[in-house]
Amino acid sequence: MNTAVLPEVGFDKVKFGMTRDEVIAAIGKPDEISENENYGDGELATIFYYDNPMISLSFDKEEGYRLVEISFDDETFTLADKIRVGMPIEEVLDIVDTLGYGECYEEDLEDELDEEQKVSDLRLFVYEDKNLSLWSMSGRLSTIQIGPAFVDDDTIEWPG
Repeated sequence: MNTAVLPEVGFDKVKFGMTRDEVIAAIGKPDEISENENYGDGELATIFYYDNPMISLSFDKEEGYRLVEISFDDETFTLADKIRVGMPIEEVLDIVDTLGYGECYEEDLEDELDEEQKVSDLRLFVYEDKNLSLWSMSGRLSTIQIGPAFVDDDTIEWPG
C-alpha cells in the first residue's frame, strides 16, 4: 500500500497542527519518543518515532506541541505518486523540477557532518516554497521531510 506525502499538509489522517494525542488516536502509539532540546532554533520538541512504517513526527513546544515536521524514511510513502525513498536522487530532482515546487538549493552540510556521513555522501536539497527537504545518501533518496506552510517567517498556516 502506498501513502501520499502531502507537502504543507501531512499524510493520510495526520495533518500539521495536530496535537500529540490526536496523532496517537490517528495512527497509534509511537515505538519511541524523545525530547530534543536543539530543535530548530534551539527550541524544545517532542519527536515520535515509528518503526513500521519508518517515520518520525516532531511537535514543537513553541507551537503548543503541535505537529510541525514529518520525516519519511520508508518507500511505502510517495511524493506526487512518483517519488519514493530509494530512488536515484538525480531522478528525484528531475521529477520535482516538473512539480512547480519553486527553486531548489543544496544545503551545505560540510561543517555539520561526521566522517561516516561524509563517506556516505549525505546531501540535503531544500524547496523553501513548499517547506520540503529531500535527503540523499550514497546517491539515493533516503528521507522526504515536510513541514507546514508559512504566512510569513513567524506564522504557520495550518491546513484546514
